[in-house]
Amino acid sequence: MAVMEKITCDVCGIQKGEANHWMLWRPEVPLAGPQGEVGGIHFAPWHKDLYHVYNHLCGEACASRLLAKSVDEWREMADGLKVVSYLSPRPAKSITTVHSVTDTPQSIAS
Repeated sequence: MAVMEKITCDVCGIQKGEANHWMLWRPEVPLAGPQGEVGGIHFAPWHKDLYHVYNHLCGEACASRLLAKSVDEWREMADGLKVVSYLSPRPAKSITTVHSVTDTPQSIAS
């Protein structure tokens, strides 16, 4: 019985194929700062055993976009303009799993 999962990039939404250079990311645990909670980003190479517990990026361009957006938000926080971070905890993502060609897709939270 074949298992297929639909994995998409968190920045651009493209679907993961067989031969591309994907990576993993997750928000770091927010720490209390003078202007509110401040979190970081953890990037990691794609790993078949870890992709269920990390978020997904299709490559360097989307990783750079995520980092740039985060740096802008950190600057806003440092200037006292913003308290809530883009990297605050997010709801669990869905991964569509198909167990065979005749089965209907089922969504599972990762």
